[in-house]
Amino acid sequence: MAKTPKTKALKRTTVVNFIIFLALVAVVAVATGYYFYQKNRYEDSAEMAVHKIEQAIEIHNAAAFQANVDVLGLSQNLVTQIFTSADGQKEGDLLDKITNSVSSKVTSFIKPMLAKNLSTQMLEYVTTGQMGEPGEDNMLSSLWADIGRGEEYFKYIGVSKANQVDEFATVYVDFQRLDLEKTYQLAVGLKRVDDDWKVINIANFGTVLRQIKKDYRDLVAQANHELKNEMSRILKVQDFQKSSGVSQWGVGKGILLRIAFHNTGEKDIKSFRATVRFVDSDGSVLKDVPIKDTDVLPAGEVAEKSWPVSINPLDSGDKAVYELPEENLNALVIPQSVTFADGTNISLMELPE
Repeated sequence: MAKTPKTKALKRTTVVNFIIFLALVAVVAVATGYYFYQKNRYEDSAEMAVHKIEQAIEIHNAAAFQANVDVLGLSQNLVTQIFTSADGQKEGDLLDKITNSVSSKVTSFIKPMLAKNLSTQMLEYVTTGQMGEPGEDNMLSSLWADIGRGEEYFKYIGVSKANQVDEFATVYVDFQRLDLEKTYQLAVGLKRVDDDWKVINIANFGTVLRQIKKDYRDLVAQANHELKNEMSRILKVQDFQKSSGVSQWGVGKGILLRIAFHNTGEKDIKSFRATVRFVDSDGSVLKDVPIKDTDVLPAGEVAEKSWPVSINPLDSGDKAVYELPEENLNALVIPQSVTFADGTNISLMELPE
């Protein structure tokens, strides 16, 4: 029986549909294969190792943490960076607190001890989620304190990029410092060990640590500038006098400061602390004198207070403060804190060392 045109067209359509079907199967097979290839590749990557470390910290699993972190090796790397400043020549800030500027020979003995101490604290933190109080015996907590804020001010963002060369990799981890409103990046170094990746260093740890500290100091300095202005507005210096003579003990030289303060605020002042800073005509600081008063200064009223100050005859700054006439001597009254009768207070933020 002869095939009609309709039958031939139907057969051609069937063949075309079959070819399309085979093409779709091939595309799906390739896509599926590529997906599993990429999935296996990621699960075997340095980025995945960092993700596992993050999970281990979250669930307080020290064993899982150690599976991807050379804890002692990392601690040694971090301690080395803490001991070395950005220029690689001078000792870092935290070193002075921990070792009191010990010699390089003593340092070579102390560094391994500190590294072991830090590795122990690192595992304790992963296990318990607690750091404890800062101190010479708690280096991890001291690191947090050294950069001005606790861990609650840090927000983990995640991995931004990764580079791998043979058995070594660098994973760049981003995090935020919430109070500074800034993002920082750590270069986490990993090495292929057997069938897994292990963190062996954080190459820029010291640099990032110092940058955070600098940014925090800048933040505190700006905040304190505004607080000083506010306190100076409320506790206004109305008159300042300095007279030189004998010390309050009757032996040696001394000066007497008389300062009249006007409480321009709406609340009674219960007490205050301030620093009287003497500077010469060039603006150089000659002497800082701490003063305080605990007598109530009612709102809107003026009160004159006096403070005797001993003079060290061997100190050039003290000598200048004693000898220079009042018209050639500049004195700045810098408020440190003001406590009001209702229990509220204004005080400067502590500036990290």
